[in-house]
Amino acid sequence: MHIALVIYGSLEEVSGGFLYDRKLVELLRQRGHDVTIISSPWRSYGRSLMDNGSWHLLDRMQDREFTVIVQDELIHPSVFQLNRRIRRVVQTPIVSLIHLLRSSQQWPVWQQGLYRWVERRYLATVDGCIYANRHIADRVRALLDTLPPGVIAHPAGNHLPVALTPARIVERAQRPGPLKIIFVGNLIPLKGLNLLLTVLQYLPATSWRLTVLGSEDRDPAYVRQVRRHIAARGWETQVRLHGLLSQSEVSACLADSDVFAMPSCPEGYSTAYQEALSHGLPVLAHAESDGSDLIEHGVSGFHLHPRDLTSGAQYLQTLATDRAKLARMSLAARIRSEGLPTWEQSLTGAAEFLEDLGARRVPAPEGVRR
Repeated sequence: MHIALVIYGSLEEVSGGFLYDRKLVELLRQRGHDVTIISSPWRSYGRSLMDNGSWHLLDRMQDREFTVIVQDELIHPSVFQLNRRIRRVVQTPIVSLIHLLRSSQQWPVWQQGLYRWVERRYLATVDGCIYANRHIADRVRALLDTLPPGVIAHPAGNHLPVALTPARIVERAQRPGPLKIIFVGNLIPLKGLNLLLTVLQYLPATSWRLTVLGSEDRDPAYVRQVRRHIAARGWETQVRLHGLLSQSEVSACLADSDVFAMPSCPEGYSTAYQEALSHGLPVLAHAESDGSDLIEHGVSGFHLHPRDLTSGAQYLQTLATDRAKLARMSLAARIRSEGLPTWEQSLTGAAEFLEDLGARRVPAPEGVRR
């Protein structure tokens, strides 16, 4: 098959969603398929809507003999009408790869209404979906009053090198000193770093240290707000912002930490949580995020309720003072990760779904430009 993957920006961008897309492309190529990346530049939501009148983007999706067109759902504002124009020329199946619905996030009322309207119209143009978790499938069903055919294919976390034995995990948990907390995610409001900093205000300043890994380029205003928060609390030596690091450096930082905390909401079936679990780190997850499914409360981590932040602080304080409990939860986190599917196991279902759609594709009439 020849498959088109339509995305914003570069496939090499650093996020769990783009990692998922890369892993899917890698598996499809391993299975003998050609994959062409069609990229459109990042723009504001309003400017992206104007792409629906673009002949250039339309031509790029019709220029080749594509068997299936896969669109990362992030790109929906650019193609929600354009897909209908494609249908006038070709019958190539269109599949939406959904990591997170924009309309499932919290917005002002007028924006929420706009996003729901555009997203509903977009999803009505596709022939199927790859859902990153069951909650996303449920939200699509609620939005459309029906569920497009598709497959649930979770992200995985087995791409980082891990060389920690159970004995090393226990030794790490029992070392003296402050609790080493790590946050890994782009510095944007969605990821919940501001919420974590608020939780830490309830802890003795000497009981913890926080390492933050992630791009600071996506929302400079938010990063300035975070830095002001840190300075106002006098935490310059306790909170370290390291920016983007390589995969091996991220793995090394995880291996040297005690707890992973990224109370992001909405958050999908989080790759970052799975990376943390594989390194034997209990996870502090937002109780209302999809990713909380991965974490058994009180066993492999904790669920943080945003209306009860003091309880979140108590969870961390318990791990800081009860190192035997930290060791038990760390080992439970590692065991939890070992029971999760690998990238290949999870994405094979998505590849087979695309192959089935491609096998049923209606050939283009003679003389029609693809």
